[in-house]
Amino acid sequence: MSLKAWWVLLLLFVSFPATADVQLAALPGHWGLVIGNAYYGSSFSLKHAIADANLMQEVLEKARFQTTQILEATYCETMEAFADLVNEMASERDKNPGIDQVVVIYYSGHGAVVPDLNGDEQDGLDGAIVPVDVELPSLARAIPDDLLSAWLDQLGRDTKVVVILDCGNMGAKGLAAPGRLILAGSAKEQCSYEDEQLAHGVFTYYLVDGLRKGEKNNNGKISLQAAFDYAQKHVSEYVKDRLNGKQGAEITDGIGQPAFLFNDPAKCPTLPISGESSTAQSR
Repeated sequence: MSLKAWWVLLLLFVSFPATADVQLAALPGHWGLVIGNAYYGSSFSLKHAIADANLMQEVLEKARFQTTQILEATYCETMEAFADLVNEMASERDKNPGIDQVVVIYYSGHGAVVPDLNGDEQDGLDGAIVPVDVELPSLARAIPDDLLSAWLDQLGRDTKVVVILDCGNMGAKGLAAPGRLILAGSAKEQCSYEDEQLAHGVFTYYLVDGLRKGEKNNNGKISLQAAFDYAQKHVSEYVKDRLNGKQGAEITDGIGQPAFLFNDPAKCPTLPISGESSTAQSR
């Protein structure tokens, strides 16, 4: 064989290894926004919110969503991320009229309760997510569920919206609306825990675990609703038995049909447990 032929074979071997993990292009109409906030100052910082955000970005990318991630997001950066998402999705609809769009918005970080300014809450309080530049103790720049809901309205009337919240004090009910599937790690009056042994928020860990181990339908697929059922059970048991606490995950389903990320549950990332002793922190 000539030297030139050997060189061509070498290039083929180097450029196209048989074990390459090829990342497929994002599916049209599939969008993701992932927010992870951990550093709030030494007294309030979280250890595993960034790991949660990285994990969820990996999940969405493997599910072929076009995903934007922002870490340690300020109030303005959060607003800009939502505005960019709205604009990008509107541009896609202009280019492809009638396209079915689905968006997954994920948040891991602190949650809070703030005064209800429009009188839609019986207890006079709104749940809120907390940017890293929040002002304490006033909670100025916290983003209440009413504002989040208004942002979600801008995503398009026919868009299927999935919101996943791993934070305390939000719950799922404040964002409930037709066309929205809201998965919250805890009820409004509860904290959401992160744990050293899991190296993640407990809800995020078991929700992703549920995408592999939840109840399958007749086609062998696991819906987000089924993954939530799996997570709800395991979160409650883990927090009670390991952390001596209480955390009840909450769902509102305005989609009314199973929502899927993966046709094959085995495509979802696996989650090792560190084996370290459990120590927890609330969000």
